[in-house]
Amino acid sequence: MLFDDYNGYFIVYAPENPRANSSGHVNNCVIVAEKALGRYLDRKNRVHHVNEIKSDDSNSNLVICEDENYHRLIHARTRVAKAGGDPDKEKICSKCKKVLSFYHFYSRFIKQKHYYSDECKLCATQSAKNRQHGIYKPL
Repeated sequence: MLFDDYNGYFIVYAPENPRANSSGHVNNCVIVAEKALGRYLDRKNRVHHVNEIKSDDSNSNLVICEDENYHRLIHARTRVAKAGGDPDKEKICSKCKKVLSFYHFYSRFIKQKHYYSDECKLCATQSAKNRQHGIYKPL
């Protein structure tokens, strides 16, 4: 087993694994998850480290995510919980970084699911005013 300093994961040589890179290496957490599952993971699956320590590949620390979107959701909910909020009722504004209830975000209802804006209503309104007055110019 080798340690990959660039990404912070332990890697193993497993050229037969479908997820192996060009040099035949795979993240050890993937190997551990595959052993627990009894089969190779699909390419879209992601392995999440519960304690966020990439080198801790114990079974109890790994969650197999169905895809990248679910993996991002776990991280977003963890950030809200660490900030003292309730992930079922609140989210963090991407601009002001405050933990606010979903009421403070614009929402859309698409295919029987609510989607909330990244910026709270106050920040979104201020951004729109700044754009209108030429203070903010997008790249």
